[in-house]
Amino acid sequence: MINDGFCLIIFCDLIGSSEVANELTPERYANDYIKSLYFTGESALDFIKKEINSEWDLNNTDKIKYDPSGDEILILKRIENIKDCIEDIVTALSFAYTLKLYWLLSPYTVKK
Repeated sequence: MINDGFCLIIFCDLIGSSEVANELTPERYANDYIKSLYFTGESALDFIKKEINSEWDLNNTDKIKYDPSGDEILILKRIENIKDCIEDIVTALSFAYTLKLYWLLSPYTVKK
């Protein structure tokens, strides 16, 4: 678990979730919309781990914490050396763009 030193924080929140929640039953909101977000986040992070930065591995709980909750995803990434954190910043931006692309192609979004 990340407990000391510097940390990179990524917070992702879906815009318009309240409107979607009003249109769907609670079961469809949870099973279609929210599960699709979580799958998309995990898939984007897996792509980042394989293609860009292998340190971004969910199994490495000393360096990274992935916490999906509601319509949000929180990622905490421990920074080993503050002087060399540019790689993690670039990786975080890559994750954000990958997540956006994956969300646009997600099962929930494609159904609409």
